Amino acid sequence: MQFLQWYFLILTFKDAIKEGDSERTNMTLKFCIPVFFSHSILSKYLEECIDYILKTEIILSEKMAMKVRYESYVNMTGHRGDNKATDLQKENEVLVLKELIRGLGSNKTEKAIVTITKAAPVIQDVVNNFDRMTNIHDKHTHHRKRSLEGDVRCGLKELVRLKIWTPTQGRKLEIFHQFKKSPFDVDRVTYKEIVMRKVARLKRGIAIPVDSEDESDSENDS
Repeated sequence: MQFLQWYFLILTFKDAIKEGDSERTNMTLKFCIPVFFSHSILSKYLEECIDYILKTEIILSEKMAMKVRYESYVNMTGHRGDNKATDLQKENEVLVLKELIRGLGSNKTEKAIVTITKAAPVIQDVVNNFDRMTNIHDKHTHHRKRSLEGDVRCGLKELVRLKIWTPTQGRKLEIFHQFKKSPFDVDRVTYKEIVMRKVARLKRGIAIPVDSEDESDSENDS
């Protein structure tokens, strides 16, 4: 049951990001809070989920919250349902920059690094267009894996020997007792206390940005 809950939660999250659905993204993050809490109350992902929801639903203005939500996605192709997480795109861009900077060799001066960084998007576009025109495909590594049929045959061999469908007195798997039936099965009192404590701390550390329109309005009023 726990495995299925994790599985469907991940599927929902991935689909919400691809569709750029901010409402479903926030809803999924709320489901993630007890999941990360059940793993560890010190989980950084637990705090990230609370922080994102706190900003986009409570603290920020409606305009700024909407901006934060939809800047969490980026669509590099313009196709429907082809969004990706902005932070993932940033990581990909950093990899490209590292490769270009590494190519400078001994000429890694500050000026050269700044220049190559500014030119990185153009260089990447030129390389991609060249690869596409010459039918050069990206090289991907593949992990060797056994065939599904072989795995099933191996599993059946052990299952038949163990006779799992025949009740056997005293037979049990001790480690299963350490797993909860559901990641949402948490102590509600402790859960609420920990979450509210993190919310209070995050509120103290958040500087609320002012919209540019709000700034201009306040200047006009003065």
